Amino acid sequence: MKYEEIDSFFARNKPAMQFVQTASDDYVGARVCFTNALINQGYVFSQQAVEKLLKAYILLLKPEEKVHHRRHYPSHDLNYLLEKLHEFSKL
Repeated sequence: MKYEEIDSFFARNKPAMQFVQTASDDYVGARVCFTNALINQGYVFSQQAVEKLLKAYILLLKPEEKVHHRRHYPSHDLNYLLEKLHEFSKL
């Protein structure tokens, strides 16, 4: 894959890629917390990372979805996001 193709993909999918980036940050935060015996905080960061990755995947499959608007998506409901993902994907 050429650099231009990768750059184009990221440009076309900017909202999803922003979710992936912040999910990566949350994952690192979770690892730091778990490593330092901050279990509850680690769970919170883990939940946030999973939520953002689910929203990113939904946006990649269906870019017109408005996953960041509360009236369309319950803000932190992982079960709801997973159900929506199943509607768009064969996972």
